[in-house]
Amino acid sequence: MESYRYKVVDTEGNIHHGTMDAKSEGEVLALLNARNQYAIEVEPAAKKSVFTKDINIGIGNKITVANIVIFCRQIYALIKSGMPVDRALTTLQAQTESKKMKEEIIKLNAQIKQGSVMSAAMAEQPNAFPEILVRAVEAGEKTGNLDESFLRMATYFHKTLVLQRKIRGAMAYPIIVLVLVFGISLFLMVVVIPEFATFLEAAGGELPGLTVFYMNMSNWLVDYWYIFVGVTVGIVLLVRWWLKTPAGGAQFDSFKLSIPKANKLVAQILTARFSRSFSSMVSSGITIIEGLEIAATSMNNKFAERKVLEIIGEVKKGSPVSEQLRTIEVFPEMMLSMLSVGEETGSIDEMLVKVADYYEEEAEAAIDKLLSMIPPFMIIIIAALVGSIVLAMYLPVLDAMVT
Repeated sequence: MESYRYKVVDTEGNIHHGTMDAKSEGEVLALLNARNQYAIEVEPAAKKSVFTKDINIGIGNKITVANIVIFCRQIYALIKSGMPVDRALTTLQAQTESKKMKEEIIKLNAQIKQGSVMSAAMAEQPNAFPEILVRAVEAGEKTGNLDESFLRMATYFHKTLVLQRKIRGAMAYPIIVLVLVFGISLFLMVVVIPEFATFLEAAGGELPGLTVFYMNMSNWLVDYWYIFVGVTVGIVLLVRWWLKTPAGGAQFDSFKLSIPKANKLVAQILTARFSRSFSSMVSSGITIIEGLEIAATSMNNKFAERKVLEIIGEVKKGSPVSEQLRTIEVFPEMMLSMLSVGEETGSIDEMLVKVADYYEEEAEAAIDKLLSMIPPFMIIIIAALVGSIVLAMYLPVLDAMVT
């Protein structure tokens, strides 16, 4: 017999670790199932060397939007085919590549086998399943259209993922360039300028003001580098802390909506997110009020979220949603007009889908245009920062050549 290590989840969703002697992994799985424990991992207990053991670099240990998209599509197909929910989840846990997602599916399945409905079981795992998905599943259970709810959510999260990747792609290039420029500038200040300074001081003569400025800054960085590092790290941590506070996050999100030129793109992204999530909730059978609450949080903008939540009281009194959204001055007039038509014709969900499609396309086009404008802007920054440092070092040489 051989010793095996295992990781299981019990019927209450708790995870346990242990070892067991058995003839094979299959026997371990059978014994664990007999105890109503569902295996997440089973492997030989023999200690592996550093050359043979699995290397975990974090891949698969975080649930992403892409994982949710795949989960919704697969569970839709299985339930649509007539497969019971628990059996569908058992099938999914064998197919899922993400270790973290597999673990959450096993926990979900264990709770369902105990008699819990799917939405309630998902609500117990908020880090894995977003509230919008839980609400849609709950509505699907009540209306008997659980498969359609998962299909609708698969579309919602796929659209969210596409836009999210587009935004990250637009942000990645300037951030990388700025980091490189900062690194090159720091290298020039700490390594190159001190060498030039020694040469210039030996040559004597009066130095240009720009050269003196950079030499003094270089000396300060070399002598007091720890202060520079400490202040830089402190500022970064302080800004991150401030952005995580409700007030700080709301102020920054409000600032993004006031930046000339960029505010239009931000508004388009907010409109697309709000419209997509609101339409998904309404078409799932969720009330307008609940749909507004969920759609507000889906925008990922604290300022806009607070504004939307503030008008819910008036909507409860019977005021049209489009009329109240117009008062907060966040969404474009076109979106509000189309929503108003949807309210009048009783087709809010269909109208909002069209709005979301339109503004997603507009946002993608604006991001593409922004990406085409970034390279020349980055060249100007590089020329200004790096060029001024190089110029400061060669000015004394040029002055000496002229005189």
